[in-house]
Amino acid sequence: MTAAIGEAGERGSEPTSTRVHIAALIREARVASGMSQARLGDRVSVSRYVINRLEGGAQDLTLELAPRLGEVLNLPELEELTRGQFQSSTRVRYATTRDARLRELVSAPGLDKLVIVAADEFDILGLLEKALIDLPPTVTIVFPTHARQQQLRGPADPKATTWAVQNQITRIFEALASGGRLRPDEGPIGSEIKLYESDHVRQSFVVVATAEGGTQCAAWPIMPNVRPESTESIPVTVSSDTSFIQVIDDHVSELQSGKEPLTHLKAVVVVGQDRQKTGDTPTALHRLSSYFHLGVDDERAAARSGQKSRFGFGVSLVLIHGYASQSGRPLARRILLPRDPKSGSYQLFSTHISDEDLEGTGEQGPRSTSTAGAAQRKFITSDKRAIVTPEAFIRAARHGLLDEFGADVPVEAFQPVELPESLWIVEKGQNDDRLMPVLPRLFHLDLSPQAHEEEIARRRRENSAPGSIGGDQEGPPWVGILETNLEAAGSLAFGQQDLRNPTVRLNNFLRTARTQTEDWFFSVLNDLEIEKD
Repeated sequence: MTAAIGEAGERGSEPTSTRVHIAALIREARVASGMSQARLGDRVSVSRYVINRLEGGAQDLTLELAPRLGEVLNLPELEELTRGQFQSSTRVRYATTRDARLRELVSAPGLDKLVIVAADEFDILGLLEKALIDLPPTVTIVFPTHARQQQLRGPADPKATTWAVQNQITRIFEALASGGRLRPDEGPIGSEIKLYESDHVRQSFVVVATAEGGTQCAAWPIMPNVRPESTESIPVTVSSDTSFIQVIDDHVSELQSGKEPLTHLKAVVVVGQDRQKTGDTPTALHRLSSYFHLGVDDERAAARSGQKSRFGFGVSLVLIHGYASQSGRPLARRILLPRDPKSGSYQLFSTHISDEDLEGTGEQGPRSTSTAGAAQRKFITSDKRAIVTPEAFIRAARHGLLDEFGADVPVEAFQPVELPESLWIVEKGQNDDRLMPVLPRLFHLDLSPQAHEEEIARRRRENSAPGSIGGDQEGPPWVGILETNLEAAGSLAFGQQDLRNPTVRLNNFLRTARTQTEDWFFSVLNDLEIEKD
């Protein structure tokens, strides 16, 4: 793999003190993580040669590469160090590639205006964080609807990371909740962030305005199916032409015309014991209570009011497992855990219950928030039981995997795993920093060939039929798509010994399962034949 254009710069033959400091940080963090230079290069989409030169102080880190390395190595300071190096340079005032240029624009002090229209994937949440101190009173963000997204992307490239519009929207709303990335304390952020969906998005652009710099618009061509190693080097045009700005303003008005800002609602449920269940293991019974509006209501206050009850977010958890390789160890059945980009911990795949899941709508595609306003009116009035069925949790799991990884997993592939009563409610936050708990239901998803023997046999028969065109992919297509996109998202494979290691960063649910219900947890892993040594 080679470095993308603009990934690494050499602005002088002698290493500066900042370059030496950055080199030491990268080298020490990589060694501590147990990654080789080649593996780290793969994770951030550059060659081993680039990593070697960075660690040796032979070249400077760039604004395009710094945030990716910072995330993988848990070194958030890399981006600020690199930015300071660029700002002090006499040769390079700012980068001309898209992501670096956008960061320059939104970092200007005293923003009076910020409008973002997304026709392809870029780090919107990262831009909002950069501008957090100086956000204008209103920020407008327009996404394409799912149907429009498909039109813009064209046929999917199986090697390209899936662009999940819904996932972007979800991350922004969760960042706006109390304790989120954009709202680390309970106070307001001082800016109203409005999100919209439109069928008429044509191109990506960002418009900013300041009292000193005037209004500027950064625009770039639609990049369908771009791969991760290519997104940072997209060229961008920045214009301050007043007639062009007026055209853009008119277009944004058209995109918003007749539309209400999106809302993002999670189902809040109450959990009890199913009295009809017989045997030694009781079953959790979930019923709908209300909906919680992230970014408006106070999550901590809601948590405090419900501490003695059994209220929380309804969440579907998926334990994904299959045969996976691990450096220095033979191929074995392991758990594939996505990494939370916010906390850096590894976790089961999770997605909340939404209105579409409860109603059984939206089966053929990702969920949209454009009808979420109707969910606000669905508080329980007459049907006091209002059971949230296992099917609703499975629909949430299907929708979540389709939204985030582009894998359309069939209902029958999700196998339920009964949770012990101590895991019916999993707290979020610690001490006084308490957030609303989650009320999970757990499923496992097997990616190994043995789990799909009938499908593989059918595809073999079809490929061997007269006139058919054979292919390398024998199993269900969703398996390959999910494996590819999990790897692209930085997921890792874990055996039982890995999960017992106290230094491995796991999220609240896995930590609780590993410590408080150890016998149950590792019994489940044994039943799934997860690697022990």
